[in-house]
Amino acid sequence: AAQQQAQGDIRDQMNRDMFNLEAASAEEDSRLRDINTQLDMGEISGAQQQSAQASAARQQAIQQGIQGAVNTVEGAIALPGLYKKDLGAQRSALSNTQLSQEQFQNIGNVEGGSMGEAAGAGFTNLDLDAVGEMNNRQFRQFKRALTPEQSRMLFYNKDYTNNYNNTFSPY
Repeated sequence: AAQQQAQGDIRDQMNRDMFNLEAASAEEDSRLRDINTQLDMGEISGAQQQSAQASAARQQAIQQGIQGAVNTVEGAIALPGLYKKDLGAQRSALSNTQLSQEQFQNIGNVEGGSMGEAAGAGFTNLDLDAVGEMNNRQFRQFKRALTPEQSRMLFYNKDYTNNYNNTFSPY
């Protein structure tokens, strides 16, 4: 009977030890779960902070873009009259432009009929006096008929530029 009593006591002690171990294990699992939850909350808090910073940076970029657009529009409004497309001043400046015989030959014929029939080899049908007498519609047709090279030779010519700038000069 004493031996059975001792074995029962050992069994009870082992059951208590197992219960205590399972309770300690459950408590540790709970503590680790709490730590993971705190880490997750920290990550969420950090992500929220990063999101707020990104949102603020986006808003600032939008404001800068709007301000840049406003500045561009203000700058365009403030452009001087020199950059206006004043066809009358262009016609006048071109009709008063002095070109050498070589420059006339390099320009060659203006196609499209705005200057009339093409001239023979070594000559040009370009008549700057006739350009000065054109109306705006005719002058636009003349400009469209020019090749890019002809346009560059005429409208980037130093004499033309001086004549055009003098059109806007108060003196």
